[in-house]
Amino acid sequence: MSAPTASAADRLPRRPGLPGRPGRSGRAELTAAIGVAAVLTQLLFAQATLVLAVFAVLTGRVSRWRPGWLAAPAAAGAVWATAIGLGRAGAGFAAGPRRVAAYLGGMPGHPARLLHLSAAFSGMQHWVFRQLPLALLAAAAEAAILAWWHQPGRRGGQAPAAGLSPWPGYRPGLLHAIARRQTEAALSGGSVVSRDGCRLGLDSPTGRPAGLSWADARGGVLVTGADRQAAARAGFPLAWAAIRRRKSVIVIDLTGSAWLGGSLTAVTQAADAPLRRFSPAGPACYEPFRSYPPPRAAGLVAAMIDWTGLSQEQRRAGQNYLTAACAVLAAAPVASPPGPVLDRLSLLLEPAVLRQATAGVPGHLPHREALVRRVAAAADDPPAQAAVAAVLHEQLELLRASALGRWLRPSAQIVSLGQVVRDRGGAAFSLDCASHGAPAAMIGRLAVADLAAVLRDLRDQQLRADCVAWVHGCEQASRSALAELAALGPLTGTTVVLSTASAAAAASLAPAAGVVVTAGPADPELASQVAALAELRDEGARQAVADLLCWQGEDEFAVLTRGRQRRFQPACRSVAAP
Repeated sequence: MSAPTASAADRLPRRPGLPGRPGRSGRAELTAAIGVAAVLTQLLFAQATLVLAVFAVLTGRVSRWRPGWLAAPAAAGAVWATAIGLGRAGAGFAAGPRRVAAYLGGMPGHPARLLHLSAAFSGMQHWVFRQLPLALLAAAAEAAILAWWHQPGRRGGQAPAAGLSPWPGYRPGLLHAIARRQTEAALSGGSVVSRDGCRLGLDSPTGRPAGLSWADARGGVLVTGADRQAAARAGFPLAWAAIRRRKSVIVIDLTGSAWLGGSLTAVTQAADAPLRRFSPAGPACYEPFRSYPPPRAAGLVAAMIDWTGLSQEQRRAGQNYLTAACAVLAAAPVASPPGPVLDRLSLLLEPAVLRQATAGVPGHLPHREALVRRVAAAADDPPAQAAVAAVLHEQLELLRASALGRWLRPSAQIVSLGQVVRDRGGAAFSLDCASHGAPAAMIGRLAVADLAAVLRDLRDQQLRADCVAWVHGCEQASRSALAELAALGPLTGTTVVLSTASAAAAASLAPAAGVVVTAGPADPELASQVAALAELRDEGARQAVADLLCWQGEDEFAVLTRGRQRRFQPACRSVAAP
């Protein structure tokens, strides 16, 4: 991986003799003048404050403590002043300045006093000590202002970019260490549920959990990782927390990750939550076609098919043929051979068999004549016959003969996504597209289309589902199908999670996501895009964010939340749990 690019200021240093940025030198001179005036004023009237402020600033620079440590001297001064009385503390603080002011006020009548300024500070050892209670308060305030003004990340007095740490470069401190230890212990014990969402990991800059609320997650979550395992581990806390909260959880894993499947099984068993798992080894079956009327069932079959190489006319004709065949299956179950829907549908891909099955449709059905006309039009359409011969028959036969295809049948233990949503259950599809090829990709497209159909029904009925739908390895799914899922999520109360290790897929999906999680070292172009989505105020801040994402460790991640309260949490770390 190439090193992060330098900022414009690093690439183009200002040559000697050229004027600086307009207004910059004027502000610097004004700041210097104010600083000199403040030092001279305190040297004359508040010597104890000046000494304590210098000591506090030097202590902060050497120790790299966060400015919060200044609360200790401020509290000591407040307690001291309260103990002796505020009136006495104020009189002690003003005694020295009153004496110096009186001496300097007589200089117009006695100019020779200018040569004997030491006389104004005679007895200083007595009244400087009386200044200490309020001087501690004033010095702590001055040191805090200076620390804020000169903090790393500020340029010329400008505030650091939104979302970046306001105190970068400081030592964590004792409270941070305690919070970090408590957070690590909680996460390693499996505490992923927060009050309003879930805990993704450790927020290293603060020591607190890196959290995500369900309200923000409903805008869509994109998880991108340096590899598929990193993306799966970064997105898993969302599914885990949803299972613990007894939300409906639907996971479509297009990578067939053994770790993800085993982890889902383990956490559902620990939470005593139901989980139906579809994989080459079973045990659950999946046949969603029976749950829908013929046009919807034909749409699911069409969603499985890879129509690459066919014209738009052939695709439309092929889908019309599928609709007619599904209508015949629904109207003439006796005339059709029993068995899985795909097996019966495969037989009807022969026009002669389709006509013969149509003849077995009962004559008392009111729509029989319309069905006969539809079948005749589909069977005699040359583009439809070409589509059937080119892709439908070949792909369905390949699917039926595969290890995954044998589970596309009715059984006692069957995956029904609609039932999962209604019962607040769980369903997991383990589909290794790399090992099982086209059949796994077809079932993946079928599951995504089935999930979209369930969410469309909820939207049409104005119902909301307390559900998390996760598509892992989403680069292998249809972009239009993923876009539809992302659009249906906020309308149905569904948290749609898309995870990928493909930088190109992540770049195309990131603009529509409400939350972007980047795990491990990010691709430079993707890092630049995420930095742009953060809407930082200046180019230098965006470049800093992009560089930070490029140089993340293997176990680090960053979270960009783009809701009403935009947040950027960098340098977070995953904590392994049993």
